[in-house]
Amino acid sequence: MALQRGYVCGGSRKRRAIEGDNCSQWSELPAVLLELILNRLGAIEFLIFACVCKPWRAVAIALKQEFMASHGPLVFLMPTKARKYCYFYNIFDDRLYRTALPHLAGNKCLGFTCGYLVLGNSEMKKKEADIWLVNPFTRHELHFPRPPKPYAHVILASLAKSDSESILVAFSRLQHPFLQFCGSGDFNWTVLEYAVDHWMITDVAVFKGKIYVLTSHGEVGTLNLSSSPKVALLHVKHAQVKDFERMEWEMVKLEGQMLFLGDMKCCGLSFPTPSGEWCRQHFNTVCHLEEQAF
Repeated sequence: MALQRGYVCGGSRKRRAIEGDNCSQWSELPAVLLELILNRLGAIEFLIFACVCKPWRAVAIALKQEFMASHGPLVFLMPTKARKYCYFYNIFDDRLYRTALPHLAGNKCLGFTCGYLVLGNSEMKKKEADIWLVNPFTRHELHFPRPPKPYAHVILASLAKSDSESILVAFSRLQHPFLQFCGSGDFNWTVLEYAVDHWMITDVAVFKGKIYVLTSHGEVGTLNLSSSPKVALLHVKHAQVKDFERMEWEMVKLEGQMLFLGDMKCCGLSFPTPSGEWCRQHFNTVCHLEEQAF
């Protein structure tokens, strides 16, 4: 959204002066008017709006939490052989947005945690098969080495003393009796095995500064990475559900509470894929996200 610069000849100086005056006028719009404009935008347009200038960015940041809470989520679409581009699909206005992100080539999207896309390939046996966490809007990246054992899910937790440090937890639901964790400043992973406990970890979530685990027996515990035993089961009433171990459970945070969702994998959502003629026929437009960071 940057203004084009004129050539250094002819009327270029006059043109630049006019462009500079226009830019100054736009940046001086009152905050009340900017808020009215923001409330009429979609999620992607909101992020692009924040890249125009510092005053607009300040207003957008102040309204970010309230604005995002009032809008539905975007569906992330990553082609199987993606090398540079991925897509975000808005299911409410039927629009598709394309953006370029790093570390797409050779990787898969393993999930989404704390605002970061998790990019990696747990099936690769190459040394380069590391885990990259990329914020699709700020372009901020976090890099972690490849875990030594198999994994399928990861979560990011900011539990270290320093705000700049984070901990990544990798695990496999109902497949392997261990989980792995690695600090953002560490070169090696720590493996926690719990085979002697006769249960498996179904899900892991961060809630109010603590890491919680859900077991295959319907029990809830806390994960303490600096003490032993590292998993301490809580004395709470656990779910009495038939075929609990056959269901796929997830812990969800909603309005200050921890909720549990379970399903038997008998239903799901399907979304269109951004490919070929189908994409041109079924989507109104394909918008390109700005490269600037929000």
